[in-house]
Amino acid sequence: MEIGGRDFVFTTQEPECTLRRILGVVEEFWPEGVVENALTGELLSWEARRWSALPEELLVYRNQQVRQELLRHGARGSLRRQYLHLLRGDEEVTLVVGDLEDELAQAITESLAEAPLLAGSAYERRD
Repeated sequence: MEIGGRDFVFTTQEPECTLRRILGVVEEFWPEGVVENALTGELLSWEARRWSALPEELLVYRNQQVRQELLRHGARGSLRRQYLHLLRGDEEVTLVVGDLEDELAQAITESLAEAPLLAGSAYERRD
């Protein structure tokens, strides 16, 4: 599924920790969110992100209905604001958003800036 939009790239020596922190913020905003392994289509619970190894690519949807609509119709209209794509590399995590709510994007970047373990991580926004 093509998102387009903006990339937020977080350079870090702790990509797994950074990814978990981002998911924690997203869960606060989207408690009914659906997390999907973008490579296999497997659905993951919020609890799984706390204890199991995370895949390299994740899709996170606001809820199951949004996921179903996106799978049926693709990213269009207001659906572009209701999901995101996360990619974990060796030394970075990329958050790809179609048209994410500014409040959520801001909360994610602030959370990473406040994390002592992630201090020194770099952040870059790519449009």
